[in-house]
Amino acid sequence: MLDLDAVVGHPATIGVAMAVVGNLAISAALNIQKYAHLRGRLVQAPHSPVSAHAPLLAPSSPRMRRTPVDLERGGWDLDRGPPPPTDGATIADYTSQPLWWAGVVLMLLGETGNFMAYGFAPASVIAPLGTVTLVSNAIIAPTCLGETFRRRDLVGMILAVVGTVLIVTSSKSTDVPLDPAGLLEAILTSRFLAYVAVTTSLLALLFRLYSKYHKKTVFVDLSLVAIFGGWTVISTKAISTLLNATQFQIFTFPIFYPLLVIMIGTGILQIKYLNLALIQFDATVVIPTQYVLFTLSAILGSAALYDDFDDRAAGSVVTFVCACLATFLGVFLIGSRRHNDPAVVPAGSEYSAGDSEDEDEGLAHANYRGAGSDSGILVHPSDDQAWR
Repeated sequence: MLDLDAVVGHPATIGVAMAVVGNLAISAALNIQKYAHLRGRLVQAPHSPVSAHAPLLAPSSPRMRRTPVDLERGGWDLDRGPPPPTDGATIADYTSQPLWWAGVVLMLLGETGNFMAYGFAPASVIAPLGTVTLVSNAIIAPTCLGETFRRRDLVGMILAVVGTVLIVTSSKSTDVPLDPAGLLEAILTSRFLAYVAVTTSLLALLFRLYSKYHKKTVFVDLSLVAIFGGWTVISTKAISTLLNATQFQIFTFPIFYPLLVIMIGTGILQIKYLNLALIQFDATVVIPTQYVLFTLSAILGSAALYDDFDDRAAGSVVTFVCACLATFLGVFLIGSRRHNDPAVVPAGSEYSAGDSEDEDEGLAHANYRGAGSDSGILVHPSDDQAWR
């Protein structure tokens, strides 16, 4: 008989719960910040009396569903198109909004939950749980921002949820924390040294080919993001584990400081190359591809250092692989063929939109290409969800 007390109190269960709650918080934070950006544009739009305190609404009218505010109050007329960009818009235009800062605080809380989760559960389990952000966004965005919910979103959500559940249930039941000596011993194993050699060689190759190919294929920038992401996960897992085991004594261990440099440095590099990919290619291509590559890299890196798949039955490994594939397919269904609604295209973007509805997708046809640096990209390091 299942011992619920044992399950609830199990460290891996605690880690999974932290990651799920953290990713839900991140999804809510991204939508709050996105709403703050959109409301700022509507408030700044010429001849628009939209209140800065307009509530989050999802009007029922198909024409009105493409805006997050109640435009029936006399605000911007949607038939005239989206609010035009404001030439004088600055960072202060949205950082002065309490709502935007509420999103920042919620984001930090979510990231803290993710960080702590690595101290309780294997990284090969926590990293794929980033799909919770995307799945929950497919619910929050239509509900609060009035974005369209498609049939393919529902199918993708089912696949992602089933895959996530299978990942958790087929994972290792124990995750032995490493002390500083054990961590150093794991770093010096031939398996991890081989991982270091392979990733270093791939980085050298990608940087050599970068100037020639990074504008031709999305895989150059996103491969860099994935490799750096694997190192971010490894170092985050190590620091979180040491922090849980030693608390403030972590600052007395020399190994902590190179791990901290790796975590911060690779995190910054992830953001840099993800932004470069988003500038060159459509977000509908970048985000799902990045999620898959990042998750694969995180799983491989964690397996190399933390032996996540040692002593695992063949059936359990096969289930884990199939679960990852189901999750990846779900992510692609949710993230692909998702064009920007006219009312939510960022300032500086180029698009053309028609009034006809796509019966399969439930979207107005829109041809959208990434804008410049004023697009307001927000990045989630663990699943790295980005908003343009």
